[in-house]
Amino acid sequence: MKVITERDIIKNIRKMWRKQYSANDISLTPQLKKIYEKLKKLDLNKATAKEINKIIGNESWTNVVCNECYNYVNLAVEFGDDSESFIVCTDCLAEVWKEIENKIIKQKEK
Repeated sequence: MKVITERDIIKNIRKMWRKQYSANDISLTPQLKKIYEKLKKLDLNKATAKEINKIIGNESWTNVVCNECYNYVNLAVEFGDDSESFIVCTDCLAEVWKEIENKIIKQKEK
């Protein structure tokens, strides 16, 4: 489990791209190779989502999306690991926390 932000996604964009489109795979199209080469040139500590979106051609790679409410968010918690994960925003976490607290209160009342 870890907290993630847009900056975290930007810092890992090359890793995510390699995972999706193996950089050493000879089946990569010239366009995918070109995108990867442009991503390799970026300073990921300073690059913006807008720059990356322009290189890739869409915004889906830099958005943090909650897998529970499907909203775009700035901060979320990622459960799982690189092979499989689930992202939950702070609003959804707060909602489930309220449910947990209510269940605890009801159990104590019994």
